[in-house]
Amino acid sequence: MIDGLIGRLTADLNHYSYHSLYQYIEKMNDYSSLDVMNKIGNGRIIRWYNFILNPLSVFLRMFVSLHGYRDGMVGFLLAFYSALHSLSIYSKCWEYQTAHHRGSDIPPITAETIAAYKRQSE
Repeated sequence: MIDGLIGRLTADLNHYSYHSLYQYIEKMNDYSSLDVMNKIGNGRIIRWYNFILNPLSVFLRMFVSLHGYRDGMVGFLLAFYSALHSLSIYSKCWEYQTAHHRGSDIPPITAETIAAYKRQSE
């Protein structure tokens, strides 16, 4: 239910979800920690080639397939940091996987991730 006027945009709607590289990396860390649960929750095993192929795939998709090269350095950096995001997800998953295999406590990534992992393990 909408209480008010409905209209159409007459100009582009720009959505800037971060204002600095610091904010981007901070969000990347939070989101990659949350993504860990999706990867390890389904019993997926992280292999050595995931650290190479997945970030490379993300970079090529953003920079080449989605024409990020047209944006110059900004497109390159966005593709690079997106690949870094993928690498951080797999690194954190590997950290959980090896800790679980050793029988040690799950390494603290974020409070939310740990709580979700404990709920999932019960």
